[in-house]
Amino acid sequence: MKKTMNKSNSWIKYLFFVIIIAAVFVGIAFASIYLLKDNKKTNQPLSNVHTNEKSIDNYGINCDDNDTKLYKEEFDILKENLTSDKIDEEAYAKSVAKLFIIDLYTIKNKMNKYDIGGTEFVLPSAVSNYRLNVEDTIYKFVQDNSDGKRIQNLPTVESIEIVSTKKTTFEIKDDYNVEDVYNGLMSLGAKAALKTLDMIIAGNGNVETMEQECLINDESVLHSAPKIFKETCQINWNSTCKHIYDFIRGLSPYPGAWTNIRYNDGKSSVLKIYNTSKTTTSSLDITPGTLFIDKGQLFVATKDCWLRLNEIQLSGKKRMDAKTFINGFRGEAVLFGE
Repeated sequence: MKKTMNKSNSWIKYLFFVIIIAAVFVGIAFASIYLLKDNKKTNQPLSNVHTNEKSIDNYGINCDDNDTKLYKEEFDILKENLTSDKIDEEAYAKSVAKLFIIDLYTIKNKMNKYDIGGTEFVLPSAVSNYRLNVEDTIYKFVQDNSDGKRIQNLPTVESIEIVSTKKTTFEIKDDYNVEDVYNGLMSLGAKAALKTLDMIIAGNGNVETMEQECLINDESVLHSAPKIFKETCQINWNSTCKHIYDFIRGLSPYPGAWTNIRYNDGKSSVLKIYNTSKTTTSSLDITPGTLFIDKGQLFVATKDCWLRLNEIQLSGKKRMDAKTFINGFRGEAVLFGE
């Protein structure tokens, strides 16, 4: 897994972002659901046509004429921060949290229940589940407005304030993949949501403003993550065992690192690899990408050491462990490569 900054600082920033979202999310949800409880259903899967769209390069965050004044103002603040020579990490986390809340709970400008706000701030692999949950709860009774005649009184977020932040840490163990990290951060966010509810109840709906701690005290720079395409996920077996091990962890379970498996008869197919283990056994005399079976285990030669494959998926097949693959393997010579 490629690192572009100090590990502990990096995940503190991500945690800071997750906790802010969880904390602000709960407070606004009650008002939005209350406003929608008497509205009617729509079955038309239409969405707004957006014009004069602006975006922040490499971040996938957009703004257009259909967005509210508050969203546009916060978008401009975020864009100025992200295009500056040095990014203010705390301000970045606050802006993203605010934009998510504004877009999700400003429903007046949505075409219907399917025009879900906030999707660009959700992990891609979780967007489908997020949309289904929002459609069935907060947006459930939003009427269609394709003719411009909707008379529902729908909510608009007119102001938003971050009232509390918390600095915490999350240990990324050597065998963690993206799913492990995501689940760990989600658990921390849930705890923050419960704490926020307690604060709201204790203050009769009014949460006391708290001083915010400064997140970054050094010269660390947060680099924008590049977009991931299919070719980005292809494994280069001429890399070191450690590099390939981290590469696979960083793409597991979604979108998944892959390679080509080639048989003696010339046929080939795509093989996704989800879980591996490093070894210290040298493979310097073996062509990188060579597949080897030993004592019921599956190994691949890398630039320096053998990498053990634990969980894989052949094209058109279900995910399986290495033992299942070996049991169905008929003994053809197999190479991994382009």
